[in-house]
Amino acid sequence: MAVPQVAILSNLLSTRNKSNIRKIRSLLELETNVFHFESVRVEDILVGLKQFNKTKPSILIISGGDGTI
Repeated sequence: MAVPQVAILSNLLSTRNKSNIRKIRSLLELETNVFHFESVRVEDILVGLKQFNKTKPSILIISGGDGTI
């Protein structure tokens, strides 16, 4: 597996993510340089950030919630 250059943190409770998460997952399955972490609780964010720290991505994308994309 290639080292991820992009890390994405997605809030699964946001309206847009709820309706599109299947599409997002299927698109990201094809990308070897993307690490995608999905959160439901605030506590999950720390877990995701720790995993991002291990992979050392160049870019962090936050799909955080309604209006924060």
